[in-house]
Amino acid sequence: MFQHLAHRCLLILAFIALALANSSCSNAEEPKERPVKLILVGDIMFADDEETGKLIEKGVDPFEPFAKHLKEADLAIGNLECVVAEGGKEVRKPYNFRMHPRVIPTLKKHFHAYSVANNH
Repeated sequence: MFQHLAHRCLLILAFIALALANSSCSNAEEPKERPVKLILVGDIMFADDEETGKLIEKGVDPFEPFAKHLKEADLAIGNLECVVAEGGKEVRKPYNFRMHPRVIPTLKKHFHAYSVANNH
């Protein structure tokens, strides 16, 4: 299990390195050295039956208190704790999480990439 997690972390770091290298290669000038600001957010879940899902439906942005920090990041990655869909069949288990597609603009406003490789 640890080896699988380590491989995932290496893939994410490789993705970040490629993205940053690609963005710096497009400049004609020599890039200035500066620290890279990376923000990772875990377990984002805005199901319709949850309070946050209801707030988004009303136009409230749950990330607003952190928007400044997310915007300043070179790369902001969030972990989606569920699928984004309008339909589907509920599976017989304790929890069935699904976010409505109306959350997509809110997610896109704050994050560059998403992980869906949860721990379940």
